[in-house]
Amino acid sequence: MIRIAISGTCRVRGRDARRQRGAASIEFGVTVLLFLLLFFGIVSYGSLFLVQQMISQAAGEGARAALSAAQAGHAGGAAGLAAAAGDAGCRVAVPADGDSTDWLRAVCTSAPLACPWNTAGGAANCVSISVAYDTTQWPLLNVMRGVAGLLGARAANFLPAQLRAAATVQISPELSP
Repeated sequence: MIRIAISGTCRVRGRDARRQRGAASIEFGVTVLLFLLLFFGIVSYGSLFLVQQMISQAAGEGARAALSAAQAGHAGGAAGLAAAAGDAGCRVAVPADGDSTDWLRAVCTSAPLACPWNTAGGAANCVSISVAYDTTQWPLLNVMRGVAGLLGARAANFLPAQLRAAATVQISPELSP
């Protein structure tokens, strides 16, 4: 092996140069693979935060719609009012037609509740709007779960199986018939 210093660098000549010929491309390939794995991990985990924010916003919008429906007034007593308000809230939170959140295929449930607090007018009713999204329907996250599964059984638990958000709104006794 002969090494010749040219302007401060060393070059390998002879038989060792042939052994080093493909090393740079292999190192590049491994580096790019690790970079892409990290990049897609960041994107998929970041998209979880985006969807969680969208679901939280949908639950909040549903709660506001439930309150608006309660203020519009419905017959059927306090329980009927809360149920109608909850139905209106779910229609706003997860619309059936092609809205911007339609691709989520989230599930909305509403439940009339007895509020744990009382108002000056007596006991109030509450309506809870819950929105849930099953992340196992998401192909990119399933790939990430598979890659995380290679790192160990506990690593796959870092990606949630379901995202949930809930919002509760109080319907004052003055609105109840």
